[in-house]
Amino acid sequence: MPVKLRWTNIVAALAALAVPSAIAPHCAGWHWTIDLLACFPVQSFGVLTAGAATLTVARNWWSAATLAAFAVLAASAIAPGWRVENNFQDSVESSPEFRVLSLNLLHRNVKGHEEVLKVVRELTPDLIWMAEYTPLWQKFLSGKLPDFPYRCQQPAFGSFGAALFSRHPLPLAEMIELGHSWTPACRAVVQTLSGPIGFLGVHTPPPGFSFSRTEERNRGLAAIPLALENLPERRIVCGDFNATPWNAPFQQLRTKTGLSAGTTTTWLPTWPANLPSFLRIPIDHVLVAGKLTVGEVQLGPHVGSDHLPLFAVVRIVE
Repeated sequence: MPVKLRWTNIVAALAALAVPSAIAPHCAGWHWTIDLLACFPVQSFGVLTAGAATLTVARNWWSAATLAAFAVLAASAIAPGWRVENNFQDSVESSPEFRVLSLNLLHRNVKGHEEVLKVVRELTPDLIWMAEYTPLWQKFLSGKLPDFPYRCQQPAFGSFGAALFSRHPLPLAEMIELGHSWTPACRAVVQTLSGPIGFLGVHTPPPGFSFSRTEERNRGLAAIPLALENLPERRIVCGDFNATPWNAPFQQLRTKTGLSAGTTTTWLPTWPANLPSFLRIPIDHVLVAGKLTVGEVQLGPHVGSDHLPLFAVVRIVE
C-alpha cells in the first residue's frame, strides 16, 4: 500500500535541514566542519521559525514544537552578540568622530571604479582600508582622492593586495605578514587631532571545504593579537576577516585582544553582495579597543565586488 506523502511532512523535512546550523555555533570549536556551519545561525533561525509557524497553523503540534525548540537554540547563539553594548555607551554625539570605510574591491572588478569613488565621496571617511587591491586599482586611484595624501599600498594581481588611505598623518604604516607571507595586513598609527590611534587592516584567507584551507584562515586570525602589540591603547581592527561573529576563531580573537563587539552588534551581512540580505553573511567587521566606541554603522551599495562596503563612525572618548 503506497504511503501518502503529506505536505506537512515535506515542510518539516525541509526545515530540519537548518537544524545543524542552529546547533553549530554552540560547538563550533569541535571541528572545522562544524565551524563552517556556524556561519548561518540567522538563516537557520529564519527557516526554523517559518517552519514552526507553518506547522502550527496546520496543527502539527509535535513537529512545530521541535522546530521551535531548534529556532530558540539558534536565537540563543545570535541574541547575546546583538544585545551586547559597545564600550563607552555614555559617549555623546559631540565626541570626536573617526570615520572608517572597509572595502573588499574584488581583484576581478574592473567596472566598479566610479562606484567606489562615489561611495567615498558620500560617506567622507577619515580612513579607507582596501582589500584585493590590484595594480589596476592603484593606477586608477593614484590621481584620485587628493584628500587622502597618506597612503600605504601593496598591490597584487591576485586576491591579496591591500592599501590604506588616510586623511591624517601616519607616523607608522607598514605592510606585515599575518600568518602567511601572502596574506598582507597593514599595521599603522594614525595621528588624529584627539591623539594617536592604532590601526590594523586585515584580509585573512577564506576558509574552504578542507581542514587545510580553514586552518589558513584560523592562523591569520590567531596572528592578530601579536600584530596589535605596541600600538596605542586606542585601536581599530577592520577588514575582511572571512569569519562571522559565531565562528570559534573569531570569538577567541576577541577574547584574547579585548576588542569590543564593534559592528557585529547588528545585522550587517556583507557577502556575497549579489544575494538578498537574508542569504548573506557578515564577514567584514570594524572592531575597537581602548577609549573608542562604534556609533553609526551601515552597509554601502554594490560597487561591483562580491563584498558590500562597510562603514562605521568610531567615537573617541576623551
